[in-house]
Amino acid sequence: MIFELFHKLIHKIYRLNIKILIKFNNNKYSKAFILQKLIELNNKTLNDLNYRIPITFEKDKQTIFNLNGIQIINSNLQRRHIKNYDENYHNEAFKFLKYFNNDKKKTIIDLGANEGEISIFFAKKINCKVFAVECAQKNLDFLYANIKLNDVKNVDVFRYAISDKNNLSLSVDFKSNQTQVIEKDLKNLESQNELVNSITLTTFIKNQNLEFIDFIKIDIENSNHLVADCILKNAKIIKSLFWEVGFCHPEKFKNIILSLCDAYDFYLFAENDLIKISTNDLLIKIDKEVVIDDAGFDIFLYSKKFNKDNVVII
Repeated sequence: MIFELFHKLIHKIYRLNIKILIKFNNNKYSKAFILQKLIELNNKTLNDLNYRIPITFEKDKQTIFNLNGIQIINSNLQRRHIKNYDENYHNEAFKFLKYFNNDKKKTIIDLGANEGEISIFFAKKINCKVFAVECAQKNLDFLYANIKLNDVKNVDVFRYAISDKNNLSLSVDFKSNQTQVIEKDLKNLESQNELVNSITLTTFIKNQNLEFIDFIKIDIENSNHLVADCILKNAKIIKSLFWEVGFCHPEKFKNIILSLCDAYDFYLFAENDLIKISTNDLLIKIDKEVVIDDAGFDIFLYSKKFNKDNVVII
């Protein structure tokens, strides 16, 4: 709170100084000088923050983040700073690109599509059809805007809350792009909360007549564990998954891993490469790092049917 007040004060002082300079010397030379100093200040600030993601600023337009070949507008600049990857990987999906074989068209499902960073990246970079599922209307507004901004035609968008049951009316709790859904009877609805219908992954697959799925990304916060049974039921047609492990008791995810270990091998990203991890080591990692109220880490699951010589090709 104190930091925010201090920031507002500094911003007002800065704006006041600019207005005074223009008032007493309102010509093209003084304006050019101010613009140059503003750009220098921005560059110095980005360097101080060690901020790596390329940004495009335009007058009267939203800030555009350039994420490895796609453009994204986003409501939350703080989130983009938290997701500040290294110099090469500005988009989380980019590290998967080398694992894709483009011999045939891929089917990709993005559960928790948010503003479209991963959906749009795959849609532009890979011969594929993307099914983007998002529950929060604010995220959907940015998702549609980013699809238009990047001129992609191969992304279908759906508004659902993914759950373990169909047709529940769930409350969307939207906070800084970390969207969670809760049963509406468990909490008094706040004014900013929305209601959205639930659907299981199995029902979604049936509704879209999908016979094979090459890749699923699962990042749906407190609902991450609710797709486990559907993954198990559809394991024969799901080649690979990228799954956030977190936001619930570690025992739940340990049981999920044990139920899936016969069908899938498990991998973690280390220095942007997939490294295989044993079931036992993964269970230990879950015990240490997964908590109920926070994100833990991401795992990659690859079907044992396709895992020849431990070479991952999606």
